[in-house]
Amino acid sequence: MSEPEAAASLERDPTEDSNHYIDGVKLAALMISISLCMFLVSLDRTIISTALPTITNEFHSFDDMAWYGSAYMLTGSVMQLPLGTLYQIYAPKYVFLAIMLVFIVGSAVCGGASNSLAVILGRAVQGIGSAGITAGCMIIITETVPLPKRPMYMGILGAVFGVSAIVGPLLGGALTTGASWRWCFLINLPIGAVAMIVIFLVFPDGGKGGDKDEVEQDRTGITAGGGSMRLWKRIQRFNPLGLCFMVPAVVCLVLALEWGGSTYAWKSARIITLLVLSGVLFILFGVDQWLEGEYSTIKPQLIADRTVAASALYTAFIGASMMSLVYYLPIWFQAIKGASAVKSGEMNIPLLLSLVIGSMISGMLVSKLVGYPSLFMIISSVLMTVGAGLLSTFTVATGHAKWISYQVLFGIGLGLGMQQGATAVQMVVHKADVPSVLSLLFFCQQLGGSIALAIAQNIVSSKLVSGLHASLPDVDASAIVSSGATQLRSMVPTKSLATLLQIYNEAVTTSFYLTAATSAVTFLAAIFIVPRSLLKTYCEDEEVSSGQNRPV
Repeated sequence: MSEPEAAASLERDPTEDSNHYIDGVKLAALMISISLCMFLVSLDRTIISTALPTITNEFHSFDDMAWYGSAYMLTGSVMQLPLGTLYQIYAPKYVFLAIMLVFIVGSAVCGGASNSLAVILGRAVQGIGSAGITAGCMIIITETVPLPKRPMYMGILGAVFGVSAIVGPLLGGALTTGASWRWCFLINLPIGAVAMIVIFLVFPDGGKGGDKDEVEQDRTGITAGGGSMRLWKRIQRFNPLGLCFMVPAVVCLVLALEWGGSTYAWKSARIITLLVLSGVLFILFGVDQWLEGEYSTIKPQLIADRTVAASALYTAFIGASMMSLVYYLPIWFQAIKGASAVKSGEMNIPLLLSLVIGSMISGMLVSKLVGYPSLFMIISSVLMTVGAGLLSTFTVATGHAKWISYQVLFGIGLGLGMQQGATAVQMVVHKADVPSVLSLLFFCQQLGGSIALAIAQNIVSSKLVSGLHASLPDVDASAIVSSGATQLRSMVPTKSLATLLQIYNEAVTTSFYLTAATSAVTFLAAIFIVPRSLLKTYCEDEEVSSGQNRPV
């Protein structure tokens, strides 16, 4: 290989060895299987919401309610980056299967729990599995599908991820009322087991072969599958000192976000201490990453890349936009329109369908025709911002035409851009760095969603309390805030209901301002991504791989 070709190969190699690509029935079976895995993981973030009252009643564990969600989010956030490193060191096939097994074990613990502690521990184990599955599904696509086709398949996963988050409360309510809350977790066992068997059979064992092993070993100290690495070198790749900073930093931040405004006041010493500790530890983690160089969890040269940094920011804020809306739109339907938990899920179908359509359209167009993921990220940002802005105009009297059309506008925007960051980064990083970069994007998405949800909860609670004190001083504001939206109409006299609904509407729609703001920030991130054509990139790399110099 000539020097220019070697340099080009080190810079980026999206085409890699095509011997491990699959198609036809095998690819279809693999896609269905990893889509099911993604569905289960995303589903478990929200499915428990409608089952919480039943679980707490059975175990008399109201004080533990927050931990049923926090345990999942906590371990999921903490393990996202370390598991990305694991995918770099060992064969992705076996890493994914092992992580999937962890997720299934956690689900079994939750489903068979005899007390509240068992549910919490099971959720924590599930969270570990979820961290590796989300990035792992994308990594499987990079291992089995050539670059030009990846956006189409990643669009499918993006649609599955978004749909399952929206469907979660609906399915959770149906399972809880029709069978048992335990089936919110036990449903993962048969589906996950079948998916694992199919993945084991159709996903090639493959590492990369030939010269590429030498290139990757020169850059990362790793050969495909990690076979030539000594134990200490493998430990070094996990950046132990960095993890000592990152893990407690994430723990402190997630706990502060989960407890702030609910368990403890935001101004309490406990919450302030957690936030300060988190900030200091994140700074120390950043310094460590800079000093560690090639052995860092997140390589400094990757973050220094304009497209990677902007994609991470974009992904964080699109996660924030999605979670803040997905959480509070059903609450608006329940409180203002008097819908049940199940009915509110049905009223979210316009958002669900439009998200699927947007994801499929963007995936196919980037793969087949347009080639520029950054273009769809910009269009996505505009549509989401306008859609969220329109949603914030909801009133008590808002009718079907508006709440359906506004959902469609936001949903198409969300679908168009959800997975484009993952596509954009693959055009600028080396194949060996794809697992860590994808893990970084999912880490940002999860953290962005957690932060936005905490802010939205604080906004709604504060607005609700201030409105009640001003207009309905005789009503117990704390009882209204802590009660479910479906119980709202039974908590005040009939003569006060109209005023209460007006106050509640203003509180919830104020959270949509946050959704609009985070959507607007995605536009700023999208315009900083280097406009690069996927189709042109692929053609240039094919010229390099065939012995021709790539045009500058």
